[in-house]
Amino acid sequence: MLGPGADPVCRSLALEKDMPGTGEIIVIMAVAFLLFGPQKMPEIGRSVGKALRELQKMRDELMNTVNGSLDDEDTDPRRKYDR
Repeated sequence: MLGPGADPVCRSLALEKDMPGTGEIIVIMAVAFLLFGPQKMPEIGRSVGKALRELQKMRDELMNTVNGSLDDEDTDPRRKYDR
């Protein structure tokens, strides 16, 4: 894996390699269809969608917390005199 100092373009290309491609997604969907049948697929889709929304919400809250902490450090009046 690439470290934090790696070029952003290289890091994004590395992330794209980790993601499944269109063909792989089709195979996964076909296997799920065979395992669960057409009656269960909408329910599974809703569950997966709900889980992804929750993960995005948690990620956004974490990012807001981190960004808020960084902003607090930038506006710290003691830092003005350290420069």
